[in-house]
Amino acid sequence: MRMKIGEFANLAEVTVKALRHYHELGLLVPVHVEPGSGYRYYAVDQLARAHSIVALQSLGLTLSEIGDALAESTDAKELGRVLRAKRADLSRAIDERRERLAQLDFRLELLEAESGIAELDVVRKAVPGARALALTITGDHRMDLVVAALRDAIESGRVQFTGRYFDALSSTHGEEDLTPGRSLHRSALEVDDRQDDDVELPGIGWLRLGQEPPLKAAFTIVTHGLERADNHVRFKQLQGWSVARGHRPTGQARIVHHVGPLETRDRSAWVTEMQLGVGPGSGASAAREASERTDPRSDP
Repeated sequence: MRMKIGEFANLAEVTVKALRHYHELGLLVPVHVEPGSGYRYYAVDQLARAHSIVALQSLGLTLSEIGDALAESTDAKELGRVLRAKRADLSRAIDERRERLAQLDFRLELLEAESGIAELDVVRKAVPGARALALTITGDHRMDLVVAALRDAIESGRVQFTGRYFDALSSTHGEEDLTPGRSLHRSALEVDDRQDDDVELPGIGWLRLGQEPPLKAAFTIVTHGLERADNHVRFKQLQGWSVARGHRPTGQARIVHHVGPLETRDRSAWVTEMQLGVGPGSGASAAREASERTDPRSDP
């Protein structure tokens, strides 16, 4: 059955102008063109190709790319392969945009935290490595339940705890962005040589035994009595302080709970140290050098 171009356009849900353009490009050639008048006629079985062209255009393919795809695709399976490849391209593009958005968010947060940077009392020091049991934190974890499970593992004797509890952060969005929640986050308990195996936290996950790397150079600040959210602001300020002075973060950091949720629920009593690993700076640093250790727990 032959249809005039207008009828076919209605069934294919495209404009007559688009069908003429497809014809000119060789994408969808009429089954018959009347000599003299130039009227185009299409067959019913050409609707599938018309729908494929529209679908591929909606995915962002150019008409040239669609022509190549349809030329290669002799059956539905081959067309499916082409569409899956396009989907992978789109997924990569989305990931790249998310990465750029995360970096933009990080920069905006640094700008918003600028007001408190001048008040920071920053100390530069080396932080040794630590033998530790660590739990990788995900968005599914509730920190109050994690802390309760850690406390139970210590009190039951399954963890040979030295008394040093810290969060280890590793960058996943560029070396500068170590914001808690946007980086690889591990809650860690330093252990002594008696610890020889991993420890399961029922309903939570596994504490994996390993060696946390040292921070050869770190900028550190100590906060007192701050909520987690306020500590995150201070951490952003420390990152901003470092970047503003020409020091490139190494992508590693620790948040050390000298007195924290393991010891007390009273947040006003919490003492937290933030340790940001940094490389050589291009400018002068205003950080004080740590010349002595008055707190034996200062370096996990």
